[in-house]
Amino acid sequence: RVRVRSRGLGDVYKRQLRDSRIYQNSGRGVWLPPTGSTRTVVGNAIYSNQTGVYHEGIAGGVNRIANNVVYDHSVAGIVLVDATTQPGSASQVHNNTVFEPHADAVRLAGASRYVDLRNNVLSAGGAGHFALVVERGAQRDLTSDYNLFQATAGAQLGSWQIAFDTLL
Repeated sequence: RVRVRSRGLGDVYKRQLRDSRIYQNSGRGVWLPPTGSTRTVVGNAIYSNQTGVYHEGIAGGVNRIANNVVYDHSVAGIVLVDATTQPGSASQVHNNTVFEPHADAVRLAGASRYVDLRNNVLSAGGAGHFALVVERGAQRDLTSDYNLFQATAGAQLGSWQIAFDTLL
């Protein structure tokens, strides 16, 4: 178990971060840096950072962000940038509760591919924020199913090239 405060958990090279509290960091709570190995962030409470989980680049592994409670960040709860750009690798975002009253819940950016977004509760609040943002280059090979979305206080459900308020 790790209780991290102030500078955040700089990087997860040790393959697994489990059952920890990561909070009140000036930047990222958890950073998954570019690497070719599999890493897992499971069962954590991650809160009150600028960004909760920041995942960038992987080639040849499976990164799993699952069963976490992520909340109260100033920029976003979970951000994936250029995540899993190679066939045979994947980024799984499963079974998380992400509650962001003043930020985006989940943002997929850059050339992210092979992302599986499944069975999450995604809530965003405040004008200009979204429960899910999928940037133009991050749409390829994205799977998403069984997610619950909530937008409050002027936030919108999602942005997929354009913003939308409903799934209808």
